[in-house]
Formats: sequence, structure tokens, C-alpha cells
Amino acid sequence: MAEPTAIKPVILVIDDEPNNFDVVEAMLMGQGYTLHYVANGQAALDCLDTLQPDLLLLDVMTPGIDGIEVCR
Repeated sequence: MAEPTAIKPVILVIDDEPNNFDVVEAMLMGQGYTLHYVANGQAALDCLDTLQPDLLLLDVMTPGIDGIEVCR
């Protein structure tokens, strides 16, 4: 019987500074997470239904809808 495939927790990183994606990836690489990145709050809200992340890492000051509004 085949071993069940482990499902990796999904983290959605919302930040308008691309260099911060590199920092997050360096910290979490090899830790068993699936990482997705978007540059603003609206893009995060647009993908929540399909992506269904386990965790959001939010920049508070993003253009348009900021991180606090995304939480609301």
C-alpha cells in the first residue's frame, strides 16, 4: 500500500517589496511549506478562495488595500 502524500502548509506572502520575498524564502526554504507571493492586498483577496492559504504574512503598508484591511 502506498504511503499517503503529505500536504504542505500553504503560506501567502503579501508585500510590495520583492526583496522581502527573497528574505522569506531564505528563512522558510526547506521547512516544508508551499510559498506564494503577491504584491498587494487586492491581489491577496483575489486569490484567497482558490489558494486557501494556511497562513498570511502581511506587509501592513502595501499600496491600495493595506495589510490591516486585508485582515478585516
